[in-house]
Amino acid sequence: MKVALFLPGRIAAVLLASLVLVLLSFNVAAVEATDFADGYTSTAALKGKFGAAKTLNVADKQTAYVQFALDTLPANLTGAEIRKATLRLWVANVTKEGSITVRQAGNGATPFAEATIDGNTAPVAGADLESIEIVKEDARTFLTVDVTNYLKSFASPSTALPAFVIAQTAAGRAGASLVFDSKESVATSHTPQLQIVLAGNGAQGAAGPAGPAGPQGQVGPAGPLGPQGTQGPQGGQGAIGPQGLVGPAGPLGPQGAIGPQGPIGTTGLQGPQGPTGDLNVYGNGSQGSVVIASNQNLDPRYAQFTNLTINAGMELNVPSGTVIRCTGTFTNNGQIRVGQYAGGGAAEYANSGPAIFPHPGCSKRAASNGQFATTSFYAGIAPGGVALSLDEARTLFNPGPAGGGGGGGAVSSGSLGGGGTLSVRAAGSLTNNGFILAGGGHGSPTGEGGCGGGIVVLASRTSVQNSGTVSCFGGWGAGGGTVGAVQVGPGGGGGGGIIHFTAPFVTASGTQYVVGGLAAAATSINGTTRVSGGGGGACGGNGGAGAAVPFGNPVTTGNSQPGADGHFIFTQIDPTPLLR
Repeated sequence: MKVALFLPGRIAAVLLASLVLVLLSFNVAAVEATDFADGYTSTAALKGKFGAAKTLNVADKQTAYVQFALDTLPANLTGAEIRKATLRLWVANVTKEGSITVRQAGNGATPFAEATIDGNTAPVAGADLESIEIVKEDARTFLTVDVTNYLKSFASPSTALPAFVIAQTAAGRAGASLVFDSKESVATSHTPQLQIVLAGNGAQGAAGPAGPAGPQGQVGPAGPLGPQGTQGPQGGQGAIGPQGLVGPAGPLGPQGAIGPQGPIGTTGLQGPQGPTGDLNVYGNGSQGSVVIASNQNLDPRYAQFTNLTINAGMELNVPSGTVIRCTGTFTNNGQIRVGQYAGGGAAEYANSGPAIFPHPGCSKRAASNGQFATTSFYAGIAPGGVALSLDEARTLFNPGPAGGGGGGGAVSSGSLGGGGTLSVRAAGSLTNNGFILAGGGHGSPTGEGGCGGGIVVLASRTSVQNSGTVSCFGGWGAGGGTVGAVQVGPGGGGGGGIIHFTAPFVTASGTQYVVGGLAAAATSINGTTRVSGGGGGACGGNGGAGAAVPFGNPVTTGNSQPGADGHFIFTQIDPTPLLR
């Protein structure tokens, strides 16, 4: 997930990316170590072998192990040249909150056998590195641990095999129960990572040549007046000069009596309309104070309120592109469901008619439809859509109706679309305690790419507070299979959407959900006509690619790609001038 300034500390991916940019400006380099082996053990089954599992389990009777090879480091590197080392683990699920501890494992030189590690052969735990409190909100995020001092302790890091053990800090109620992704995981491809930042040592370059001469300066000011010369001799009387000029006019005489008033002139033309004031962005309050106490649909033509409150348990449905304006406050205790907008596509194949291209939504490039092929040819991957950058997403205060892009199609077009857009503007406080849902549609039918997540902008002159849930997730890619006589590969996941909170004071204690859509697994194909899976639509995150289909019969396709996470942004300013 990509996040703007002022985001919560648990969104480790963006903070790490910012750290790398800062380090690069000071002549350093970043290296990622190789995940050498991982697995977990269980005291309930001491001889159980879990090295090939797709997860690393930590619970009352389960302990996880990870070992890395540092052969990607320069051979002559010393521990003192390591500036920063970070262990990153993807939390797939949290079943119980509590505490875990990350420790050194083994002697840093002896590898453990992933295929045979069990409760009897596991490396011995060493010194504690960090204890961490785990909460439910940590699920589907990266957990990061600073292991710099551990890696600095190696005299020759490039030959070391550092290992880590992750276990509950204390058994019973105090210990957390959670699951990390292993390097065998195919659900998200978030394998354990050890990222290392090294100091650079490049020599200073030679001095460049002298620049050209500058232009000539301006003329300086005149010097001071010189001393007066001596008086000359008196000259003779000159001739009589010409007559002088007429003298000035005499003084003005007294004012005369006021004359009679003239007739009234005709009315002039009306002047042009003045510019719209800033406060008009919050509407005119024409609908007054409204409380939504039953499920209903909102007509965007009548979306200007003094105060608007949505009661708990109530659902308000709005079409994509809706702008809700309040001269006072906005409070949502219920659920707002935003309609979808951008449509999906359909591939062109023999005797099927022309292709239908997916709508790009608010992205740089639309997703691609699947490619047609027979058993003698290769049906290539269908690329996903290309998303907006974080800087581009910051400017979307008035996104319009197009949000997430539609997914690329395979044999036929799906009925679901890209996530829609919603803007809420309040001159007073803006509070969300409920749900705002603008997710992208899942790929449907067979082989279609997931659609991109939508866009939600919450703006206030005073404060924005979210203790509820705002969801702009990307849609899942559809699995492959048979449609009529055509064999279809799996579709890619849709990219995550964009959530922007802007006000002088912003509180984001709830959930902001902009994750990319899941990919679909490989499919076995047996037939003479086949189409590769469609790409996922984009918005804040890129869409995942649809799976290719190799030539031959029968064949097994590859996995499609998941959509990338979108952007959550909050900007602590008065947004009024930006909302015109």
